[in-house]
Amino acid sequence: MRQAIADYFATLTDTFGTGWNRFWFTPSNPVALARLRLATGLVALYVHLTYSFDLVRWFGPRGMLPADTVQQLSGTSHFSYLHAITDPALLWTVHLVGLVVLVMFTAGLFTRVTSVLALVVTLSYIHRAPMVTGEFEPILTMVMCYICLGPSGARLSLDRRRAVRRGNADPLDPITEVRDERFWGATVAVRLVQVHLALVYWMMALSMLSRPGGVWWTGDAMWWLVAV
Repeated sequence: MRQAIADYFATLTDTFGTGWNRFWFTPSNPVALARLRLATGLVALYVHLTYSFDLVRWFGPRGMLPADTVQQLSGTSHFSYLHAITDPALLWTVHLVGLVVLVMFTAGLFTRVTSVLALVVTLSYIHRAPMVTGEFEPILTMVMCYICLGPSGARLSLDRRRAVRRGNADPLDPITEVRDERFWGATVAVRLVQVHLALVYWMMALSMLSRPGGVWWTGDAMWWLVAV
């Protein structure tokens, strides 16, 4: 009896471990991660560009959001290189440099470096003005953080083209870029995004359903969705 129980738990452990490793570490084609980089980079670039219209008005020395006031209102002191900038000319210079970094990240140029720098740029604006952000920015930065962990520049990127020109990589199909070259880092990055998003959806559902008598229990939520 004891041997049967021991064999059962041994089999269970081996099965769980095999499934865990297969889920997280099976090498995969990095095209999906590269497409995620492109989409995320375009969104981050759009968000960055929206600050350009009122950059000095928001973050200038006499702007609507002084750094000291923002830190007092938010009750936090998260890192942002914008906290140390008070000169309008320097503010515009740094803003344009951040724009270049995001363009390079989206295009997949020096991706290992620009992916981290793009995350720093995006977080700096969020931490500088948290009161003008919403639920969208945490999702954006979460995805950008996980992209830093994987080889997002291995496909659909200028890094790939540079490698081909140097003879360090074989040319691929310009659209599908299908090849048997796979990376476990791409799997880890994509899996982390998937699991994190699933947890976000789960917590959103729990927050809605945990309110007794709320609109999701009475049916008003569905009515509002249909009516609007």
